[in-house]
Amino acid sequence: MPINYSDHQLKLSLKNSKVLIVDDQLLSLIVLKKILSEHFNVTTAGSGEEAIEICNVNVPDIVLLDISMGGMSGIDTCLKLKNNTETQDIPVIFVTSFENEEEECWEAGAVDFIKKPIIKETLFRRVRAHITLKLQHDLLNQKVFLDDLTKVFNRRYFDAHFSKMERSALREKVDYALLLIDIDYFKQYNDIYGHVQGDTVLNLVAQTITNSLQRPTDFVARYGGEEFVVVRKRLANHT
Repeated sequence: MPINYSDHQLKLSLKNSKVLIVDDQLLSLIVLKKILSEHFNVTTAGSGEEAIEICNVNVPDIVLLDISMGGMSGIDTCLKLKNNTETQDIPVIFVTSFENEEEECWEAGAVDFIKKPIIKETLFRRVRAHITLKLQHDLLNQKVFLDDLTKVFNRRYFDAHFSKMERSALREKVDYALLLIDIDYFKQYNDIYGHVQGDTVLNLVAQTITNSLQRPTDFVARYGGEEFVVVRKRLANHT
């Protein structure tokens, strides 16, 4: 069921939405960025390889991707994004001047494609439509996967994503660190100071852990009453 935003909420969310434009032609990057930066937070990449690096560090809300690029092609870039647990849900729109690439775009996992030469209004409206859908999807996930008290991920999120992370680690040959945290003497604390103060402690612990996370792919989940689990991915060539 669609989730309704107020006009103000939607405009604010759209303005802060992160759009990544990927093209090896500088002129195309300039034109696309000029059109979209009026409405969104726009970043550019000049190659598929650079786009993958950006997505691993700062996950965008949508990617606009040229098909024909030197080095990694747009299709290969899209496939790599879709084969990564952390980036597989990013909507990808292909921007292309080719006439016979539609089927390959769909099969790679694209949600849409826009043909060159670019029509300004068409570009803006399609990007806005797909980001709006993603915002609705993200908000629904927040309701399903966030712990009501601490606002970090809940046990359901951890259980749903752990097997995906394991497969991703094996496929990409990278390591994950898993940390289980339990608050000592929490029952006694609750008995002495009361559950309201106990909730305050849980919130403080959750926020402290969250502030210590170093990458967008790191996350913390409330595993049980006073138990938390932290998952951290070690990227290739990084500690």
